[in-house]
Amino acid sequence: METLFRPGLDDEDDYPSRRSEEESTLQLQKALRRLDAYIDKCVANVKADIDNNPHKRKRVSYYASRTGGIDQQDLASAFKNKYKVTISQYQFQKRVELAAKLLRDRRVSLERIATKCGYSNTNTLSKAFKKAYNQTPINYLNSL
Repeated sequence: METLFRPGLDDEDDYPSRRSEEESTLQLQKALRRLDAYIDKCVANVKADIDNNPHKRKRVSYYASRTGGIDQQDLASAFKNKYKVTISQYQFQKRVELAAKLLRDRRVSLERIATKCGYSNTNTLSKAFKKAYNQTPINYLNSL
């Protein structure tokens, strides 16, 4: 802790407004706990948004801009620490899970599934599906 030189006032008791180092440490710890709780809440909100809107692709910068000051690297890092995947990986996972669910319905066309899951066409859906499930949507459908 940096001390200021004040001639004639050598005793700490002569500085009634000076907080003890212990009080300062406690206040800092309290502020850090509040910040951690706020970041946890923001991370939970990002996850909830993805869960509720898996078809919408949003960048980390979008989520960070809505947190009120948490930068995107800190938000991305906190998300990965909590859920063990990146925000992009989680979005990808939720989109293909939605596609798989819609495929099991069998009444929905592959084109409609691609659109509902936020893919531009059936080819991009098929590539993503194959990456996630190691098979094409059609093979997945036939295996049900």
